[in-house]
Amino acid sequence: MVEAGEVLYGPGDTTYDLIVSEDATVEIVQPATRDAPEESLVRFGPGSFLGELNLLTGQAVYLIARVVESGRVHRIAPARFRRLMAEDPELSDVLLEAFQARREVLRHSGASRGLELVGSEMDSASLALRTYAARRRLPHVWFDADSVAGHSLIKAASLTSADLPAALMPDRVLKRATPGELAETLGLAYRRTDSGASVDLTVVGAGPAGLAAAVYASSEGLATVLLDAVGPGGQAAASSRIENYLGFPSGSAEPSSPNAPRRKRSSSARNYRPPARSSRSESTSTCVRCSPTAPTSRHEP
Repeated sequence: MVEAGEVLYGPGDTTYDLIVSEDATVEIVQPATRDAPEESLVRFGPGSFLGELNLLTGQAVYLIARVVESGRVHRIAPARFRRLMAEDPELSDVLLEAFQARREVLRHSGASRGLELVGSEMDSASLALRTYAARRRLPHVWFDADSVAGHSLIKAASLTSADLPAALMPDRVLKRATPGELAETLGLAYRRTDSGASVDLTVVGAGPAGLAAAVYASSEGLATVLLDAVGPGGQAAASSRIENYLGFPSGSAEPSSPNAPRRKRSSSARNYRPPARSSRSESTSTCVRCSPTAPTSRHEP
């Protein structure tokens, strides 16, 4: 049983359970920011489930799930949830489609205020930060430092031009932010300690060929790591027309087509980890780690 006013998860939590409501009502809330009060985004009633794309990407919690009406809920721990995704492709497809749809809604709602980016449109560092957030489909708001809104935000956060680009979150400010630092803060950066298991295959470059190699390798039972300097999709993420792309054998003009491999083989995906520091090249890389769809005895319940 959960009681009204109880918080099921919130900012500061590194992960959370997939929560299914039996007869409780839960609201999803955007925490207050420097320039806006707390905002209720949506309510989930009996028979619904809570969660969005960060259940798969590993992104830290940035919204509050608060019980509005008491009732019973069922929790599925992350390890069991990933095992469920691996063992039931049909359910996996339904959940992944729902998570992606919810992420798109969040990107165009008050949830985007949880990550505010400010910088100059003429600055390469600002462009890199903005491109990373867009390519990773992170809910965020961009402010041009030369605009009225940008000036107001810079003043409210006590920033100077030397601090730009900056990433502002409810609990912290990243000055002279880079994609790698932002990924570390959001819990998205790849770390070798994420798993004690050895890696069978490392693919460098997450364009169409790299994504295909990683997806098919993981589906064959290989523990696979995929690295890229920006994000999954490579040039395909910026192309208007793609022929014979993974998941679209007849071609695609859909901007979101780089996400197709996730939909096509979501059962093999363990987590997605954008920019990590490579110990060999010292370059920032995006990492997508896929765990094998192996016998259940190899997985913890």
